[in-house]
Amino acid sequence: MTQPLKTLINADSLDFALRHITTYYDTDFFPRAEEFLAIGHLWDEVKQYILESDLDHILSAPPLVEPWPKTRSGFRIVHRPEPLDSIVYAALAKTIASSVETARASPEVACSYRISESDRSFLADGSGFNVYRERCENLSADFQFVLSADISDFYNKIYLHRLQNAIQTATDAPREYRAESSIS
Repeated sequence: MTQPLKTLINADSLDFALRHITTYYDTDFFPRAEEFLAIGHLWDEVKQYILESDLDHILSAPPLVEPWPKTRSGFRIVHRPEPLDSIVYAALAKTIASSVETARASPEVACSYRISESDRSFLADGSGFNVYRERCENLSADFQFVLSADISDFYNKIYLHRLQNAIQTATDAPREYRAESSIS
């Protein structure tokens, strides 16, 4: 028996989620959704609605799905969840963020955004690009060639059970507290 999603979030994680989204938006592709301004004006009521809802069975619309041009050629598929879904996803991410970051490879191995929480952000220390650049410069002294790869299509092919298992391992949560039905 898995724990219902609504027991994995609380008022604090929802408050963080709204602050994060209103500070950094919910997407890198689409313009800011004005719905978040309306949600912010009625936040106490919206938060209570989310906390009282059965998130495993809540009715929400499918995300907006659009082809988005890549820099040089082709397209990638991008998604924009409904605003309440974005808030719930960010709150769930907040719940496991520190455990996931602790379990990750060091920045010298995996140059990517690192979770460093503040009161309104998962990314308080920036993008990690400076670590990436420094690592490239250090490696250039030992290696003559660079492999360049576009992994933008990778995200559509993530095997969700492996992601689920990685989160399970990182958070070290007992099986009965996993919300596996929500990820698959």
